[in-house]
Amino acid sequence: MPEPVLTEESVMALLRVSFRAGEARKAQLCLEVHVDGVVVHAVVDRGRLDLYRGPTSDADLVIEPGQVLRSLLTGEVDPTVALVRGQVAITGAPELLSWFVALFHLPELPGSVAA
Repeated sequence: MPEPVLTEESVMALLRVSFRAGEARKAQLCLEVHVDGVVVHAVVDRGRLDLYRGPTSDADLVIEPGQVLRSLLTGEVDPTVALVRGQVAITGAPELLSWFVALFHLPELPGSVAA
């Protein structure tokens, strides 16, 4: 089975469905996310999320999560450990990576069921 192709739209959709507005009600943050050559940015403003294609010059945090984006969002991978191990690269304050995973979270999906 071929690997899924990531697009700006698919990364923005992932961020949109994982956004936790309740956790973000006091947050004001601009994030730029780079995944497999795709760049999008998100502006979080007191519980509101706006997503845009491409980079921004206003990013508080630039995240390059490599192959662990989904694992970060599900909580399977600890952001601090991923940063230390080089699985995630950032530009910005390291504590903002913890904010990112607090504001964007996917529920764990059940494992595959054998037929």
